[in-house]
Amino acid sequence: MVENILTALNYSAEGGDISPFLNFLKREMRKGHIFNNYSYYSGKPIDEAESAAVYALACQLFEAVGEKEYADLSYTKMLDFQIDEGTLKGGFGDAQSQTVYAFDQLECLKAIRMREGNNEKGK
Repeated sequence: MVENILTALNYSAEGGDISPFLNFLKREMRKGHIFNNYSYYSGKPIDEAESAAVYALACQLFEAVGEKEYADLSYTKMLDFQIDEGTLKGGFGDAQSQTVYAFDQLECLKAIRMREGNNEKGK
């Protein structure tokens, strides 16, 4: 899903029509989740793993195309991955296993910065 959302962000920025993909993401968000892996052919999840990066990227994509409601939903789901205590407090990942990934941290920080309106260079 990470690659698909990144592709959609770039394709949309160049004027491409990403409405079928946006409709898919919206449908999944209405179900309450976006999983990490889906079957290309059926559109069904391969597993039920989720990640902070997927929600951070979805938030960025929805913001970029003016879908504030879905950006808000994605942002809230992203924040659910923030670890509340321990040595990883404040990081984004799996609190139980204490697993975090640099990519997730960076994408979440980008989403937070974007939402705060500080996405211009030098701010």
